[in-house]
Amino acid sequence: MTRTHALYRLLRDELTALGFWKAKPRGNPAKAYQVMREKHGDKTNL
Repeated sequence: MTRTHALYRLLRDELTALGFWKAKPRGNPAKAYQVMREKHGDKTNL
């Protein structure tokens, strides 16, 4: 577990340094918006 965790942490740090996570597309924005509204409650009547 420790070795795997350290490996993932190292990989994450390297990819973060390269800006990989910021550049990666986040999937379907419409679906993300819908999930966000369900999670936080529908505060707007759109």
